[in-house]
Amino acid sequence: MSEKSSNLPAGPGPDFFTCPKIGVPPRMEPSPIMTREMLLGLKLLHEQDYSKPFVVSPSSIAQVRALYELARGNGVQENQLKKEKPLINANLILQAAHIFCKDDSQNAQPNIFSVVDFHNNPHVTINETISSKTKFAIQKLLNQDELKDDTDILLASALFFKAAFRGKREFPTSSRKVFYKKAGQKRQQKYWTISNFAGTNQDPDFEVYTSNSILGRTFKFSIICPKKDFNLPKIAKKLDADRLKYLLDTTEEMMMTLHIPMIQLESKSGVREASQFLGDGVGDGKKVRIAHAAAVKFDKLVMPTRKTTKARASKSLYSGEDETVHVYPEFTANQPFIWTISKGDHLILMGYYC
Repeated sequence: MSEKSSNLPAGPGPDFFTCPKIGVPPRMEPSPIMTREMLLGLKLLHEQDYSKPFVVSPSSIAQVRALYELARGNGVQENQLKKEKPLINANLILQAAHIFCKDDSQNAQPNIFSVVDFHNNPHVTINETISSKTKFAIQKLLNQDELKDDTDILLASALFFKAAFRGKREFPTSSRKVFYKKAGQKRQQKYWTISNFAGTNQDPDFEVYTSNSILGRTFKFSIICPKKDFNLPKIAKKLDADRLKYLLDTTEEMMMTLHIPMIQLESKSGVREASQFLGDGVGDGKKVRIAHAAAVKFDKLVMPTRKTTKARASKSLYSGEDETVHVYPEFTANQPFIWTISKGDHLILMGYYC
């Protein structure tokens, strides 16, 4: 179903990924922060049945956990996700009235906590707070009676990402194309077309296409799609943190034209035990739970603000005659794929689109 170019670079061969755990070259060694966030994102992604689109913000979950440790008096050295214009992040640490932060440590910071009555349907107050902090982008984190009344502490995390694609050479355009959710099941879909992507073909199962064109190379957007049509639900769990990091870091520097669906979605991860999700030692005997929601929207194009000069004449790849239009290898993401948005050491968003 995909439109691929035969000019894509060849990979290291089918035997490269035969070892149980993929080795990452030293120059690509993932940072501890990125590794933790990838593990969080992959854990939630692997829980999905891939029947509907899904999005999660691993960096937002990691940040609310770091905030909780700070409130307990455990000073952790963490590269915090900075607040930027396209990111609206809301983190809350909510405790029951009978729980006091001073019980954990003499150096605790109780002002980080907010007191909540978990016996009296606190979802209304929590949803209103999250909605206000995300500027009404995420209006609902909890459903009624979803949170058990024996909760001692709730870690609430939400992130909304709204951004535009920006290109240096070819500015993005919009169009309508066919998207195939599965064989024989298709729909008309709005697409962005962007011509400053890099492509890679260095894995036996996946192809990766990456762009740094979000807000002028500030964020990195990547698509991970199966080489075999409609095979993603079967092979998605082959992704671990090492393999994902390697895929994202080995894109070849080449110009491409990529057609990607206009992604706009919101997902809730539900309420779960923090110790089971974030590891042992989170609760210290208390019933600590975590709730998370994430949303993403690409709904506008950033056009040049100054007059552009005419393109220099160049040889066409096909006719050999002078042309003013550059022709690049193309790829259309027209079947289910995994996608990520990252910046530096942080995995801002990770999701599945179908």
